[in-house]
Amino acid sequence: MRIQEGGNEHIVGDRDCPGCVSPEGQDFPQPHRDVATNCAGLMHAEVFGGGSTAISGEAVLYRCDVCGESI
Repeated sequence: MRIQEGGNEHIVGDRDCPGCVSPEGQDFPQPHRDVATNCAGLMHAEVFGGGSTAISGEAVLYRCDVCGESI
């Protein structure tokens, strides 16, 4: 799965996804935790623009590997 065109390849259901870039102080992927839909997917993270690290002030994209929701 890809979060953005040209971005990292993320592995569905992998809690140690090598494509995730974790924002400072956070570990991704994380459980989706959407109580309204009861989605059991994982939220993957990636720095917008394809950077390899997330630092303060950079945009991070998040996408669920089951339902596709982005936050």
